[in-house]
Amino acid sequence: IDLMPNQDILAGLGRLKKDKLFVGFSLETQDLIKNSTKKLKQKNLDFIVATQFIKSRNVFGGNKLDVSIIDKTGKKIALKGKNKAFLAHVLLDKIEKLWYQIHR
Repeated sequence: IDLMPNQDILAGLGRLKKDKLFVGFSLETQDLIKNSTKKLKQKNLDFIVATQFIKSRNVFGGNKLDVSIIDKTGKKIALKGKNKAFLAHVLLDKIEKLWYQIHR
């Protein structure tokens, strides 16, 4: 199979963002906070959900995750060993609060 790089859709949309709210996800093998913060800025995101890739833990199939949520002001929230349903509620609450701040 011949693979070709594909354009970064989120970065492209981030340049046209205006009053939209953008959230990204980052799976990193090293320098979790540094690399995720760089992506947050490059893609013009409101916040990014960062997860460290660890071979011994299946971040795709498992239900418990350790994540860091980093917002554009640099504020970080670390959530350890949380199930995906709980994380979804946290993210939706954060999105709702930001949405109302943007659209007052």
